[in-house]
Amino acid sequence: MALSREEIVAKLDQIPTFAVVNAQGQLMPIRPDAADSAADGTECVVWYTEPADAKGALEVARAQSPEADLRLGVTPLGKAFALVQGWSTSNSAHPLRLQANQLLTATLKDMLKEQLQQQGLDPGTWQMPIFSCDALQSPRMLPLFLSRADLGATWVAMGRSVESLPEEVTVVDIRILVAQMQTDLFDWKIIRFIAPEASVSLVQAAEQARANADPLDEPPPLE
Repeated sequence: MALSREEIVAKLDQIPTFAVVNAQGQLMPIRPDAADSAADGTECVVWYTEPADAKGALEVARAQSPEADLRLGVTPLGKAFALVQGWSTSNSAHPLRLQANQLLTATLKDMLKEQLQQQGLDPGTWQMPIFSCDALQSPRMLPLFLSRADLGATWVAMGRSVESLPEEVTVVDIRILVAQMQTDLFDWKIIRFIAPEASVSLVQAAEQARANADPLDEPPPLE
């Protein structure tokens, strides 16, 4: 059953992303050495799915602009994806992009680019792998993950051994998945994106900091 854009955004919103913002919560562009952007030196706004990458970008951004009060803001993945893809209007004058785990994406980049090109989609300056395993599918749910490690953690949490985890798992770029979700090829209503524990922990820390009015070193205002 095909999903609407609104339904797709709601599904993706199960994953948080993190971006550098100023004290007013406005998204801040990052120079290429902080965002691993295009080689032409263009600044861009980046949403990170990996907390460690986001924290690293924040440190670099603070070093580049020590006078600015910068922190991490939290944006649901669906909202960020809609802005990057032009489904929603952005007020930013800078290019927008998503950034998955940088080490993982570097390993899979060529494969993901080939996938996108074969589907007639522009690989652009970013790729984002999504992982799934048929053995985890039930009639009511198909979990999707941002990494094989996250998939493996769920596998073990379900009482299965690490050794029994299938060697072959499905990996597809998020843009191909989103394109498929707009077709009747599958009952897409049963898919569920599983947020990494590190991302959940960072969001919880941000919420606790706001509740206590006791700023963390990197207090991300929730959007």
